[in-house]
Amino acid sequence: QAWLAELAAKGGANAKPFLEEAAKAVGKPLASLEVAKALDEKLSKLPSNQRSSFLVPRNGGLPETDASLAPPQEECVYLVGNSLGLQPSKTKELVCEELDKWASLGVNGHFTGDRPWMPIDENVLEQSAKVVGAEKSEVAIMNS
Repeated sequence: QAWLAELAAKGGANAKPFLEEAAKAVGKPLASLEVAKALDEKLSKLPSNQRSSFLVPRNGGLPETDASLAPPQEECVYLVGNSLGLQPSKTKELVCEELDKWASLGVNGHFTGDRPWMPIDENVLEQSAKVVGAEKSEVAIMNS
């Protein structure tokens, strides 16, 4: 995944050498189906590409959906990722754990347990740095 972190650090610029390296590893031209499948396989292991980790609404549960165009039992095409993306499937479980912690510990939840609230930003610094291609010391997490 180092190649992806390096690519992300450059904002996606100069992706061609990385893609050419993938083609070379497969032994096929860059525009081949084999290279596309190899890249899909490689990228599908990254958290950002794990579709099964998210809950996708069904067409039938959405307001003003025309059932003749969008079968109600099928997942919708969800293109909203900037403001409120898809819900991770573990969200309800994790939120309920924190609500139970709050109920049993009150304010002490800030300092105890597997996920104390006070230093919550420290728990995600390393992962956040990787997302933006930065060092852990270069990232600040704000509570907004």
